[in-house]
Amino acid sequence: MEWTSSDRLYITSELKNVEKDYSFIGTMQRQDIQGSCIYCNHCQPCPQEINIGLVNKYLDLAKAGDELARDHYQNLKHHASDCIECGVCEKNCPFHVEVREKMKEAVEFFSIIWLYLRVHLEMGAFLLIKESIKAFSEYL
Repeated sequence: MEWTSSDRLYITSELKNVEKDYSFIGTMQRQDIQGSCIYCNHCQPCPQEINIGLVNKYLDLAKAGDELARDHYQNLKHHASDCIECGVCEKNCPFHVEVREKMKEAVEFFSIIWLYLRVHLEMGAFLLIKESIKAFSEYL
């Protein structure tokens, strides 16, 4: 089903009236979570259908060295680059996360990772071809 902009705005306005459950916060270790994304998705719905909680989760995991997080991010239907910076998410976030800045950070981080991997893959392919030519030339 394809959603129109008016559908998304209607859903956004309707969900503002829905009471959200914050009880899970009481089970968390005591820390200052203001400004930190805890992947709760209270920022939803995003008019661009970005799963903001997962984007932030994969960004944090990838920055911590989790190699699978990049693949999981790439498999998302909508990416941080789809963000139009409308700010709906920030208005909905009870923890005052600067979501638009996090989306920019994700775009930059995952773009750099992709470029790094691409260069290394191309370099690896080049070296493999070079070694193959060298090995083949020894048989001539």
